[in-house]
Amino acid sequence: MHEEVGKGRFGIVYRVTEKANGTRRAAKIIKSRNAREKEKVREEIDIMNSLRHPKLLQLLAAYEQQREMVMVMEYISGGELFERVVADDFALTERDCILFVRQICEGVDYMHKNLIVHLDLKPENILCVRRTSHQIKLIDFGLARRFNPEDPCRVLFGTPEFIAPEIINYEPIGFSSDMWSVGVICYVLLSGLSPFMGDNDAETFANITLAEFDFDDDAFSAITDDAKDFITSLLIQQKEKRLTAKECFNHPWLAQTEADMNKVVLSTDKLKKFIIRRKWQKTGNAIRALGRMANLTNRRSSQPSSPTRLSPLPENHPHTPPSSSSQSPISTPTTLSKTKGCAPVTRPSSSIVSERSDSGISECSFNIEENNQNVGNNQFGITNGRAVTGRNVLKSGKTPSLDWQSSVDSAVCDDDYISKNSFGSSPRKISREALIHAKSAVADTRMNAHSRI
Repeated sequence: MHEEVGKGRFGIVYRVTEKANGTRRAAKIIKSRNAREKEKVREEIDIMNSLRHPKLLQLLAAYEQQREMVMVMEYISGGELFERVVADDFALTERDCILFVRQICEGVDYMHKNLIVHLDLKPENILCVRRTSHQIKLIDFGLARRFNPEDPCRVLFGTPEFIAPEIINYEPIGFSSDMWSVGVICYVLLSGLSPFMGDNDAETFANITLAEFDFDDDAFSAITDDAKDFITSLLIQQKEKRLTAKECFNHPWLAQTEADMNKVVLSTDKLKKFIIRRKWQKTGNAIRALGRMANLTNRRSSQPSSPTRLSPLPENHPHTPPSSSSQSPISTPTTLSKTKGCAPVTRPSSSIVSERSDSGISECSFNIEENNQNVGNNQFGITNGRAVTGRNVLKSGKTPSLDWQSSVDSAVCDDDYISKNSFGSSPRKISREALIHAKSAVADTRMNAHSRI
């Protein structure tokens, strides 16, 4: 085991070396002290076992121990895409953006063909394979889920600047929800501007639900009309009208030949400011999280005789999956469970209300299928843990109540992902308060627009 390359509330990512051949890998060591936490990790492993594509981060092996689980993945040394393109030794052009967006669409198209939605596409989750290459990979499948278009699914989490209107409105999502995020990423990559960013989350949500944006800034003066049309074809309020990942390849902007591509060097000054702002946001979230943790500790010490609830931490959930009597290595590509997708919120059948990612817990209702499956051993050599043997994966559930917590900062109050080498960042739980303010802001915007007519 070598240096730490990423850190979050639930675990730490290290660079490790495979004993057999000396190959560098990334090992994510995830704290999992109870059966529910372990089950969340197994779901992410199950998703990653299904994703075998060169544009997606590959899971190589996984191990389970008593109080932690280890996911061994490819080690990607190139850093975040946006960090790479603003470097002094990189001259960003529209041609580069086309090459990057094509690869993003390749990865997303593969996921969608396999009935999986990512639900957390953002700049921090796009990494360069090497600093000297245009090759990229999509990472962080902690919020990804299997999706059946015939089975409506609603979620209420994400990163405010990149989530689709249907998520804010708590309407059924679709594969097109990912495509909205692709459109926002493309807009930012070309201009360094965030199309819907407001002074706070409520304003941002209001801007997104209205789906109103423009290309009036000087940053778009050198951008072709085809590029603008591509973005416009994705940032559509009605999700059914957005381009699919497959259709994107036929759009004139992505379909053009090398000779036709715009090679004018673009200014990255605004993109640098965008990156700095994102880093400050994450730092501020972490500071506020520490404050809430201290506040929680003080409350508990001052009132030891009575339980204290500090929103947005969830109370003990009525659903508690049975714990395993022993542990085992989790073999890839063995699938840990049956296909599991989002279920309609109105369905009163077995469901739980907890979803974890690399760096946070968000709430969503989904179906629980009982499954008892033996998992084989894995002999993958890793220098920072031992493989243990023999257990059955048993899943069961019962219906809890949906209890949405309010937080504009992060998925849980003390959770924020501070990454040293771009291994993902925190998705945020959309707060009820922000949604109320967003709806008010939308109403005010429409009223002001009416008064100007």
